[in-house]
Amino acid sequence: MKYRTLYLLLIVGFCLNAQQPLNLSFETPAVESFVRPWGWEPVKWNDVSIARDSSVSVAGKFSLKIQSKNGAKNDQAVRYNLEAYELRGKTITFAGKTKRHSEKDSTSFAIGYSLLKEDGSYEEFSKGCVISESMDWGERSVELTIPRDAQGVFLQLNYSGTDATWFDDFQLMIGRNEVILLQAAEPFSRKELKWQELHAVEFYLSDHTVSGRQNEENKSLLRREVGESSIVGLGEATHGTAEFFFLKKQLVQNLVSTLGYRVFALEDNQLAVEEINNFVLTGNGGAVKSMAGLFDVWYRTEMLDLVNWVRSYNQQHPADPVYFVGFDMQEVNRPVDKLSTYLQNTDSLLYASYADQLAGIKRYGAETYSATDSVKLFWFNVSKQIVSELAERESVWLSKATTGEDSMNVRWGTQYAQLIQQFCENSYKGYWAIYRDEAMAANISWLKEVRFPGKKIVVWAHDVHVSRGDHPNPIYNLNVSLSMGSFLSRKYGSDYKSYSLSTCQGSYSALKSYTDFEKMDCPLFPGVDRSLDLSLHKVAQKKKCAALFLPLPRNQEWLALPQPKRFANHVSIDYGYWERVSMPYQFDGVFFIDITHPSTPL
Repeated sequence: MKYRTLYLLLIVGFCLNAQQPLNLSFETPAVESFVRPWGWEPVKWNDVSIARDSSVSVAGKFSLKIQSKNGAKNDQAVRYNLEAYELRGKTITFAGKTKRHSEKDSTSFAIGYSLLKEDGSYEEFSKGCVISESMDWGERSVELTIPRDAQGVFLQLNYSGTDATWFDDFQLMIGRNEVILLQAAEPFSRKELKWQELHAVEFYLSDHTVSGRQNEENKSLLRREVGESSIVGLGEATHGTAEFFFLKKQLVQNLVSTLGYRVFALEDNQLAVEEINNFVLTGNGGAVKSMAGLFDVWYRTEMLDLVNWVRSYNQQHPADPVYFVGFDMQEVNRPVDKLSTYLQNTDSLLYASYADQLAGIKRYGAETYSATDSVKLFWFNVSKQIVSELAERESVWLSKATTGEDSMNVRWGTQYAQLIQQFCENSYKGYWAIYRDEAMAANISWLKEVRFPGKKIVVWAHDVHVSRGDHPNPIYNLNVSLSMGSFLSRKYGSDYKSYSLSTCQGSYSALKSYTDFEKMDCPLFPGVDRSLDLSLHKVAQKKKCAALFLPLPRNQEWLALPQPKRFANHVSIDYGYWERVSMPYQFDGVFFIDITHPSTPL
């Protein structure tokens, strides 16, 4: 096979083809590392190194080397997920060359696909080619017909051994034709693009201020869209994007000044954000110090600007302040400490009966990833017992309360226990169970109904979390109808509004990986066919504006069809367009910013 260099357009410029490139000769490095080849992801984390190797290759400058680090036998695989649109119903061939040091090592590669089951889970099928004899760049191939209903297609390289194996010069064929780019979906038609052009309106964006007229147009848009709703979810397709901070700050300012919103709720641990709430209400402690407990994605100069604005507003409106709160539940130390103090002051005998268990939960909180299922179940049951005990006594304690502050203190005591149970339940059920979204929705309901009854709330979180999930088919919803927003939508109906924030091109700030916490500025893969990112880019270019708002009505059948949706969270990502969702059933509208840049860490 001839040497093929893939100029990944996310690095060298805007992707006019709007297609997924294939990096089958391993020439292009990953976003976060020169070592990992772009698009290839390890199947599991273990004591095996996966790296591009320039010292051994058969085509081009690099091969892919998989090696056991410790000399013991290890199994590993790397996978390249493919857009299935062009491959469905086709017979495809995956071919390449391998080289091994040891005959004892086992090497293979495969083509596979996934099918959606009735329960919403996926079932995988694959066909492989095993290399059993010792080989010096021996060539092999595997052929597979992809069903028309395949949800995804993947290529996989497998290794088992104690030494090292190299892979190089692979290619993918549809029939006799080599593939180096794959289309994500059928592009929007001219009529569909025209509809978007007619209905998209300019939103005036600035990192500081906009003119009076422009701001009034922004406010009119919000009045028209939000109406009388009392909960507004502001999402974002990527964390770590400066322009999303600027836009959300403007939206929060206008929701506060125009529509009477008084609670700002952030996707962060509930008790950690209480430090910021104390600052914006009293000025005590300083803004930066109050932010010290935030997740890294929020510990940004752009968030500091919002914190300072809320503090300034409250200084001018002391009788009608804005509250700055959290609703996440991924920590357990603060809830345990708060509950311990509450019980010591409220019922010392009850505290004594649970002191050991609370101390044990605190120790367990540092070990949840390594704990066995039986240990996780034990602490989950302990946390449920504590919640039950407090629920039985809450009415008695409330009857003894003489002030509103006393009553709220009792309510907080129960909420501390709920946060502990949520943490333990999330650990027990596993992070892929998406229980966290259900818990965050419950905490927002607590904010709305218990802590701030009658007050309007603006919620800041990722698109995945704020999405409504209203489509009757779960696979067309983000988080298969288990998003935080789906629980809020089912409970509050039209009283809940949800908006996506998205972009077509640029970069964002993220961690290098789930195991390497170094921060970096990451390039975004440009919008792909049939994504609103790409089509709104075209609209923005034509209208010569940097930001747009597009309403998402459900009466446009073509708009409600599943389409590619960008996902990037706090970790760098190569491609990011694997979601296929019905956008009008997730969001009431989308705020679009054509080009974006990384947020700035404090």
